[in-house]
Amino acid sequence: MHTCVLLAILTVLPATAADPDEPGLPAVMERGVVPGFELTMGTAILVVWTVDFATRPDLRGNPFTLRERGELMWPHLLAEGATAVGLLAGGYGQARGLPWGRTASLVALGSLAYTSLSSLGWAFSEPGREPYAVAMGAGLAGASASIVILW
Repeated sequence: MHTCVLLAILTVLPATAADPDEPGLPAVMERGVVPGFELTMGTAILVVWTVDFATRPDLRGNPFTLRERGELMWPHLLAEGATAVGLLAGGYGQARGLPWGRTASLVALGSLAYTSLSSLGWAFSEPGREPYAVAMGAGLAGASASIVILW
């Protein structure tokens, strides 16, 4: 939470670069911090699901028939996979200053905010899932701050 507040404060401070050719703070946030967060979260989502599928026996079998508490998992897996790929693409595009980078980043960050918030209910529903809740809370806070920075 403190990181989210710090990022929000830093985005409203004026850029005070001594050298006019040196990027100011907003440019560093938009082209460095936000893309770094996107690339980190996109990679983390893919790593967590890869590790889960490799180590959890309940995730073996056809992914289109897997269920958790009676609910099919494939729509959730599709949403998280698309979010991860979107974060990687948006982070790359934003870091490189490509014309589509900001739009892709905003869409992916919105997806991350939604999936993080939605998944917090899952994380708090059973004991032992607290580490997931911490990561999802960080995803929600970071996505929200990043959207403010890019908006």
